[in-house]
Amino acid sequence: MNQKLANLSAEQEEKLKKIESELGCVLIAYENKSQSMETNFH
Repeated sequence: MNQKLANLSAEQEEKLKKIESELGCVLIAYENKSQSMETNFH
């Protein structure tokens, strides 16, 4: 697994980082949304 990652080109690494940051934003937004929904129910 680590060897595969080491073989990634810089371009692929950039794409992965971009995807990861986008996923992180989506996760944060989803968590905030579910938290606000929970407070509405109580």
